[in-house]
Amino acid sequence: YIILLSYGWFKWINKSNSNDKTTIQHIPLKVFLKATVLTIIFSIALALYLSNFTEATFPWIDSFATGFSFLAQWMIARKYLENWLIWIPVNLTYILVYWYKDLPLYLILFVLYLCLAIYGYQQWKKALQTIKS
Repeated sequence: YIILLSYGWFKWINKSNSNDKTTIQHIPLKVFLKATVLTIIFSIALALYLSNFTEATFPWIDSFATGFSFLAQWMIARKYLENWLIWIPVNLTYILVYWYKDLPLYLILFVLYLCLAIYGYQQWKKALQTIKS
């Protein structure tokens, strides 16, 4: 996450590159499909590792939530509106996991993240409509 956060921070503050789109945009379908396939491959590999070498309670759920969290974080760095549509189900997944595991503080944290994702989507969508007009 630190690498992706650093990448995003660098992308957002580096406005000297004229080829870099620094405004909110839709993710091109081809880019989304490639990124999703890579995310699925990563998630399967991580799940296999967790299943075989750790005592993870939910290795497949954790792996896919982690993989798609990485995807969403990369999409935020690129300012793709649809990142929020990835964060929403990821946060819902973690809410259910933490509820099942009876970890109320993490559950509350991810409820807050869910609210922020919904709010972020609404705000970015409004900003994108403003940019287009």
